[in-house]
Parts: sequence; structure tokens; C-alpha cells
Amino acid sequence: MSSPAPSHHIAIAADHGGVELKTAIVSHLKAAGHQVTDLGTDGTESVDYPDYAELVSESVLSGVTDSGILVCTTGIGMCIAANRHVGIQAALVADAQTAAITREHNNSNVLCLAGRTTSADEARTIIDTWLATPFAGGRHARRVGKMNTDPHPMDSLEAADPAVADIVRAEEHRQQTHIELIASENFTSRAVMAAQGSCLTNKYAEGYPGKRWYGGCEEVDKVGQLAIDRVCQLFGAKFANVQPHSGSQANTAVYFSVLEPGDRILTMNLAHGGHLTHGNKANFSGRYYEVVHYGVSDKDERIDYDGLQKMAEECRPKMITAGASAYPRIIDFARMGEIARSVGAYLFVDMAHIAGLVAGGMHPNPMEHADFVTSTTHKSLRGPRGGIVLT
Repeated sequence: MSSPAPSHHIAIAADHGGVELKTAIVSHLKAAGHQVTDLGTDGTESVDYPDYAELVSESVLSGVTDSGILVCTTGIGMCIAANRHVGIQAALVADAQTAAITREHNNSNVLCLAGRTTSADEARTIIDTWLATPFAGGRHARRVGKMNTDPHPMDSLEAADPAVADIVRAEEHRQQTHIELIASENFTSRAVMAAQGSCLTNKYAEGYPGKRWYGGCEEVDKVGQLAIDRVCQLFGAKFANVQPHSGSQANTAVYFSVLEPGDRILTMNLAHGGHLTHGNKANFSGRYYEVVHYGVSDKDERIDYDGLQKMAEECRPKMITAGASAYPRIIDFARMGEIARSVGAYLFVDMAHIAGLVAGGMHPNPMEHADFVTSTTHKSLRGPRGGIVLT
């Protein structure tokens, strides 16, 4: 009794010229017992094939799937785009014989098909042959190796610490196969990850651009000043500090700049949508300062600005904080500024959760109303994890 053919986990994608064939292939693969990750597209609206070639290539390179299939009108564009990725051996195949050869001799891990000239029956035969044919190794392995001379970013980690490399791959798989509904999380671009993983990570740079405690900061001064200039232009700020490692550190810097232990602050209650760093007892801000909380109205679950005005007049805080982690309404920063000025208080706005909306012009900008504005650089700004202070 022969053993059943091994199953594969296959990533598949097509552009608008290959959707019909892709649909037939997915049905065939699933019926054959293979696991399929369909990365689109699913309609006939024009799309760019390199985007889909990249999705499949990254899925294969990361180990999320063990092989990939790409379909476009001729298969040529997909093949060229996929082969730009080091570690991908993509082959454009039109018959079962070449499917076997490209697997046996070239260790192809991405199969490219022409949606215009390949029938569903032909595709099924090609794919079955391709999946069933093992790599011959030997002299072919040497030749394939010469095509992949540029190391993949994970290769160095794999060599130095396989255990951590496995964890990174597992986390990548988790991120690619789950929907994140955590408001404070986002997925950064490759450009962000490239910058974070660059040689800049080797440099200490205490101090400020042009005023460092370390030598050799000529280049990091440039990138630091570039960040300052860009964030000031983006939000209309006059000054910016881009050095906090997190939003919490940015908030800490604001508190320590103008408050003394025991000073009174008027902040939004965490239970009403505020943030831990806005005076909650679990955070230092709730221990160093005398905290009075405001919240939302029982009637409409919006900030009660009239009630806030009365509270401010009664408690006379040195600082009023605005901004929230779970308040889905537009905050009236102009009114908050009026309230703060009426009692001689600083207005501090933490816009971490809405910074992307502010930058895009979809939410009012707090800069003209607040004495201090902070934000994280991840969340809706989609940058690296860090913080900023604006004035």
C-alpha cells in the first residue's frame, strides 16, 4: 500500500489577469489536501502584479508557507518580480515536463503560470507534477546557491541564534494569520524596519544635535535634525523633542518639566477612556501628583465640558491633561484650552491614539491650543516605537 503524497502549505496570488485560473487552482489544491493561503486579488479590477509577487515571496522566505504559485496574464511579470527576492527561485512553466525539471534542477519554490494560455486542466497537471518532484541536490545545489549570494536578513540571525530566529518566524506567522484589533498596534513598513536594523543602532548619541556628549555623531545628528524638522512641519509645532523611547517617556518629560511632586493635575479617568500615564495609581503620575479625574457624561458618554470647567474652578489644577486611549469622539481642544487658561493651568494633550488622524487633517490639531503635545510614533503614524514632545 503506497503512502499518501505529502501535503504542502502553498501561498497563491494573482493579478486581474489570473483570477479565474487562480480560483480553479485553489479549489484543486484544497481538494488534494493541501493548505492554501490565498493572498488575492479576487476581482477583475486592475492591480499591480509586483505587489502580489512580493506577498507570495515574503510568505515563502519567512517560512510561513513552503512554496508559492503566482498567476498573471502571461506569467512573465510575476516571474520577474518574484525573482527579485533573494532566496526565491521562481519559474514560468507551461507544461508538466518543465515543471518537473525546474523543481529537480533549480529547486524552484514559486511556480508562475500564464492565465491567458494555461487551461485549468493543464494547470492541475503542472502543479501536481511540480509538487511531487523533489530537488535533486548535488551539483544542482551548488548552482542554485550561486544565485542566492546576498544573504536574507534572517540568515545571520539563524546562524547566530536559531532559537530566536524560530521565535521571530513564529511571530511573523502569527501576525500574517491573525487580525490585530489592538488600537495601539500597527504594522510598520519595510523602510522603517530597515532603518531600525541599520548601522545607526551602533551609535550612542546622548545630548542634542550639535551638542553631543559623544564624538562621531555627524550622521546621526543629520537624521535627528531631519526628524525634528519633519515633525514640526507635520503638526505645526515650533519645537520638538524626538528622543523619547515611548509615549510614556514623552509624558514623563512633560510632567517633570513644569510640575513638582504633590502638584494637582486634572486628568481623564482611565475607566472613562483615559490612559495609565494620566494619573492612574498604577503609574508614577498617580503617585507623584495629586490627581483629580474628570470623565464622560452618563447621558451621552461624551466629555462634559461644562462639568470640566466647574471642576477646574473648584480644584485649581496646575495642569489639565487631554487625550485618551479609548474615547471615540472628537475632543474639543479649543474648549479645553479655554478652560485651562481660565484657571491658570497648563494644557497637556496626549494625542498618541489620534496622531495619524491629526496628521491627515481628519481630526482637529491641538497644537494651537495646548502648551505641550505628545504622541507615540507607532500607532496610527506607523513609524517605529518611540515618542515625541511638541510645543
